[in-house]
Amino acid sequence: MLKPIEWKDNNLVLIDQRKLPNRLDYFRCTTLDELCYAISNMVVRGAPALGVVAAFGVYLGLREGYDSEAIFERLLNTRPTANSIKYVISTMSDVNNPEQAIIYALELLNKDIERNRKIGFYGKDIIKNHYNVITHCNAGALATSGYGTALGVLKAAHDDGINFFVYVDETRPFFQGSRLTAYELLYEKIDFTIICDSAAAFIMKIKNINLVIVGADRIAANGDVVNKIGTYGLAIAAKEHKVPFYVAAPTYTFDFSIDNGYDVLIEYRNDDEIKKVEDLLIAPIEAKALNPSFDVTPAKFISGYITEEGIYSTSGIYKMRR
Repeated sequence: MLKPIEWKDNNLVLIDQRKLPNRLDYFRCTTLDELCYAISNMVVRGAPALGVVAAFGVYLGLREGYDSEAIFERLLNTRPTANSIKYVISTMSDVNNPEQAIIYALELLNKDIERNRKIGFYGKDIIKNHYNVITHCNAGALATSGYGTALGVLKAAHDDGINFFVYVDETRPFFQGSRLTAYELLYEKIDFTIICDSAAAFIMKIKNINLVIVGADRIAANGDVVNKIGTYGLAIAAKEHKVPFYVAAPTYTFDFSIDNGYDVLIEYRNDDEIKKVEDLLIAPIEAKALNPSFDVTPAKFISGYITEEGIYSTSGIYKMRR
């Protein structure tokens, strides 16, 4: 299994996801500054992974002598849309020394992998033999501590001998699909092909797509899903073509303090992510670009939420909340 997050020699070691698929490099975080840089600059990404990394950030900050509140504020500002960082910070509110923090962080690292395996266990039955599946962005081992959420479901089905095919949205502008999901599916020997984001609706029409499965960064109390930009359009296409649309995410992704997805602060990122591929300019340097990193998919488009506690319908969210 890919290990995107490891604790080695009293420091945090991350797979540098900016370098994939061309190189498997590692980024070592020895300070809170380095860890916040890693989150903000997409060295590490994916909601579950960000929560786990944030827990190690609390340890590093306390080790350096920072005040807990200052550490929490810095971490919350690195990637404001994902609920996982907020969740971890809230559960660590009473942690005020490095010893407590590192015990919590290491426990969370292991618990995250176990949660993901349970998501795979509960979700695998929705994948049938000869299914064609579309996924968007990357919700695999690289987006978590290991195993994955949406890709964890696919992995669990594959390990059970289910024969299916995956269409991987490239996921502009950062290409998490073509760079990272494709890398993981090759690693797991799951059959797939990459498609342009703009081709997904047409592929649904001509390729008999049976299922869409994605991850989530935050899910509001009413079931609205905040996920990587492009998810909303994919959900609209799925509804039109009567394709079930599932979201795989741990229960802490649900933020019951938010009434609906449009109350979530959406992160907007640098123009260069659209205008460049690495250092290659692909648009006029003078051009302006609008780069929201996430969008909101209304609950009415969601067929089910696959969690470590089972699969919930939209109406079932109220049971989960109680």
